[in-house]
Amino acid sequence: MRLELETLSSRAIHLNLGHGEPPLELQGSVDLEGGLVFTQDGTVHIRWTRGMIAAFVVRSEGVVLRVERLELAGGSVEVVPQLGTRIQIGSAIGHEVVFEGNFGRFESTTLHLPQGLTLGHGSRLAVPSVELPGMRMRLAVDRPHPGPHTEETTSPPTLLADPARALHRWLDALEGRVEVDLELEAAVPILHRRKTTHHFALELEGGTLDYRELERGLAWLEDAVIDFELEDDRLILEKDLPIIPFDNQTLISWTLDETERRLAERGRVRLARLAQPDAEPPSPSTSPPSVTLIEAKARLREISLRARGPVVIDTQDGGSLRFGTDAVDAIPELKISGEILHRPGGPAEPRPIEVRIPRFVAAMSNLGPAKVSLEAVDASSLEAELILHDLTPMNLAVTLGVVRLRGLTIGDA
Repeated sequence: MRLELETLSSRAIHLNLGHGEPPLELQGSVDLEGGLVFTQDGTVHIRWTRGMIAAFVVRSEGVVLRVERLELAGGSVEVVPQLGTRIQIGSAIGHEVVFEGNFGRFESTTLHLPQGLTLGHGSRLAVPSVELPGMRMRLAVDRPHPGPHTEETTSPPTLLADPARALHRWLDALEGRVEVDLELEAAVPILHRRKTTHHFALELEGGTLDYRELERGLAWLEDAVIDFELEDDRLILEKDLPIIPFDNQTLISWTLDETERRLAERGRVRLARLAQPDAEPPSPSTSPPSVTLIEAKARLREISLRARGPVVIDTQDGGSLRFGTDAVDAIPELKISGEILHRPGGPAEPRPIEVRIPRFVAAMSNLGPAKVSLEAVDASSLEAELILHDLTPMNLAVTLGVVRLRGLTIGDA
């Protein structure tokens, strides 16, 4: 028996392609101009010259792709008993696209697949190229603003396998200029209340800075009593009153490896090492602290950086993110502006930090349970706004210019 149809229209279609790991679900309303063949062995062949799928949804293990309208130019669907479903699309244009998972949410008004896509037996989706005129992203750092009536909630799952290690890799790649004014207000003995402004102008080279310049950026009184000292394999920040002998007190220290020690002899220290201070027990004392911080405000006057490539970040489930290559910077140019406000015990006020990157290149491999991989993503521009409440990031929104993706796959081969 052989059944043939010239057109196919369905107000609702739901396919559960469960032969692979992870399973893939497709939903939508379909209108196709072409033909359908149903053979006696149960095989179904659908071919079309053009078509449209409305309310198109693809789900796979925590990842959801929604397309309000998907216009198709040429393609086929083959359903074979025991093997499953194979879908091939010649080219496609999607409208009002949303892609989301535990890593965040991506939105675009238009999505163009000039080379179409293939969904093979076993539920592996392969898309040779994707073009987006612009994209909005909201990443998974979003959390409700803490308040007196905020209920305890479970933190969203993190994308990174080791966030601290990822930060250190970025810090090691940085070069450029950082100019920051740090305004401090504190309650101190005798003076009762002291307001100071510390001006730091630092040149970053190969992920390092000159800690002597960091010390010289302190206001005159603090510069007179606070010193960096190199002692054997430790870099120490200490309090040392110049007119009182044997008054040295270690405030914070960092243990250095041999390469870092030689670097410190030239007055430089890795940013990544500064982010890993030694854990020292507090000195036993029954007296109240002599200095109480009231407010700290950092004004980011100029932060102009680049990050050498490649920077490779490990993710959960054994995946990775790769930024830049040996020949291309991970971030060719980075501008950061804004203000950071910290009031211990006081009310938190939202402060935006703005980030601008003219262009960046990245790739990903086996991201999340759905095994999302990308050979390359090339974005013409990136603008981000990070909202800080006190020192806590509460919201990160990102807008991208023209984005081109190459070699997108979802699922195992």
